Amino acid sequence: MDSVLGADLITAAASGHSEVVELILEEPGVDVNVTDKEGNTRNTPLILAATGGHVEVVDLLLEKSADVNLQGHDNVSPIRAALAGGHSEVAELLLRDPYFDIRRSGWTSLNSAASQGFVRVVRLLLAKGAKLDQGDKHDSTPLYLAAANGHAKVVKRLLWAAQDQVKEKGLETVPALEIPSRGGLTPLIAASTEGHSQVVRLLLDVGADLDAIGDENESALKGAIKNGHADVIKLLYEKMKEIRRQKSKTPTDKALPLGSSIKGGNDKTGALYENGEGGDNTGEGENGGGGENGGGGENGGGGENGGGAEDGGEGDE
Repeated sequence: MDSVLGADLITAAASGHSEVVELILEEPGVDVNVTDKEGNTRNTPLILAATGGHVEVVDLLLEKSADVNLQGHDNVSPIRAALAGGHSEVAELLLRDPYFDIRRSGWTSLNSAASQGFVRVVRLLLAKGAKLDQGDKHDSTPLYLAAANGHAKVVKRLLWAAQDQVKEKGLETVPALEIPSRGGLTPLIAASTEGHSQVVRLLLDVGADLDAIGDENESALKGAIKNGHADVIKLLYEKMKEIRRQKSKTPTDKALPLGSSIKGGNDKTGALYENGEGGDNTGEGENGGGGENGGGGENGGGGENGGGAEDGGEGDE
């Protein structure tokens, strides 16, 4: 009887039939973490429901203490399954479970959420201890993926989270800014090449290296010129002029202006906060481009740099 109930629960959860799932869960002795024996996938009802983006079913299973960290086929956890399908609402439910453990559920969840522009998911993952410098299978960090896909609100959130490193370690710039993906491309090179002017501005304001060069001699300026992104080219030239002016100043002229430091940081990171762009007042919300299915693959959107974002709006600002 228990095995029959388990098989029925798996089928109902995978199909998104919340009323059937609720009925089965009321039966005594049913195992909420039963694994799918068919094909030896080891997938649980929660993994299957998360894969399909079935919010109500996920909620019911979590209420019955389904294991939010249990991994199934190919070590896929519920959070990874949800993000692979671009299901941010499911991901948020999973992350709010008190037993969610980033160490057991997969470190690259932040990369996937960042690539798809899921601001709230990114914030929740950061609160759970996700690493800013975690590379995916292409060595791409969350900041790189957000920048490459033009998700300015996610970039702001990640830069905000990085300020603690700047403050605690007395660094000159945000470490994640210069971590390249495979091929040596930095977040600034990627954003400039794709023409994401708002992201470029954010990265420049916190001290991204204009002179960084990729493995094939790519640079931010070359990428922008090659693809005809005039607004980005203008931003890069203006920053170059500003740097030259700073270098020509006397030591006294270079003293930090009042109000330029933030959280005990430095002038390179101050711009985000002087303009009210840091913290929780970012006007966030998932304003991306691809609807619920804007993901695909571990890093969303297909291809190395992920893609769409949610609820159709962020795109290129």
